[in-house]
Amino acid sequence: MNGGAAYDGAAWAGGPALVYDRLAQVLVEATPAPLGGRRVLDVGAGAGAVSKAVVAARGRPVAADLSFAMLAHDRPLRPPAAVADAARLPFSTGVFGATVAAFLLNHAPDPARVLGEAARVTEHAGPVLASVFSSRNSHPSKAQVDEVAARFGFRVPAWFRRFKDEIEPLTATPALLAATARSAGLADIVVTERAVDVGVRTAADLVAWRLGMAHLAPFVATLEPDRRRLLVTRAEAAVGPDPQPYRPVVLILASRAPFTAG
Repeated sequence: MNGGAAYDGAAWAGGPALVYDRLAQVLVEATPAPLGGRRVLDVGAGAGAVSKAVVAARGRPVAADLSFAMLAHDRPLRPPAAVADAARLPFSTGVFGATVAAFLLNHAPDPARVLGEAARVTEHAGPVLASVFSSRNSHPSKAQVDEVAARFGFRVPAWFRRFKDEIEPLTATPALLAATARSAGLADIVVTERAVDVGVRTAADLVAWRLGMAHLAPFVATLEPDRRRLLVTRAEAAVGPDPQPYRPVVLILASRAPFTAG
């Protein structure tokens, strides 16, 4: 897919951070072995939500992402980082004590290859964690905000349509995610599905989250300030004064790298 340019650290760390910081905590808490003292690869690190959760768990994160803009966001407070393709990681075999991939597999045309690389760079029996959105994840504010944006001239990018129609479904059920993990050679595979309270309850928070997403944020950035404020006002009105809280339904993979070489 060709949506990489849409992932800008500053935009992503605004509204979406409300959601992804909490989801990162939930993922890291699922580890089958403590991360404390381990060097942990945060692959698909984005604006750093998982890295912060790893630090809170007393691990030592190293970030990797295909987007330099994501890794450059808030750079003085971020861990060591490398621009890297998750399907061809530039790291030696077994160099990390654990690897975490939050909402990366659902962007990968070949998720088994990405998980296989995560397993390769993780020491024998080290934790390998991943999360994706479930096929049951939905919220009315998505369509409400997108429809308002369309009236301001927004058009859904082709890369996003392909992502939603072809790529995201590859790992969007527990069975599919578990099968992907088995194909990658992982061990002790456990997949859980849960709705997570991320604290996003108001119209303002829901609109900030949605307009900060990668398919919308570049369009919003092109608007003049007055027009942008009007978009936000009308989107909040569309969501309404008493919206349903956003509790994303996610799949969490907790597993280990193979116990023996090969």
